[in-house]
Amino acid sequence: MKPEKRETHTPRFYDMKRVRSDGTVQDYPSANLIYTLEELQAAVSGYIELVTLSTGYWMVVNENGRLFNLPHNALASELAMRHNPYPSESTGRDDIRGDVLVCHAKRLR
Repeated sequence: MKPEKRETHTPRFYDMKRVRSDGTVQDYPSANLIYTLEELQAAVSGYIELVTLSTGYWMVVNENGRLFNLPHNALASELAMRHNPYPSESTGRDDIRGDVLVCHAKRLR
């Protein structure tokens, strides 16, 4: 029997998870499956900015991550670079700072 192969570098794998700058990944569920602004801000420790990922997923990042010199988040940066549907945009996707939340667009209002 072959072991099950899971793709760990897809937005779907990280749905409703917080990717911390130290490389750890935590479940980050919402009580109603739709995040409130307060939950999003708590997840990233500040004001939010949305980064578009492929197939309807978003990465919620700290809007002031670079300004506050938050630690580089290598895993989130790699995920953003691999699944950026708009490669011509230059919004610093290679330098995601601080903790982030990844979720499907249907979980945001």
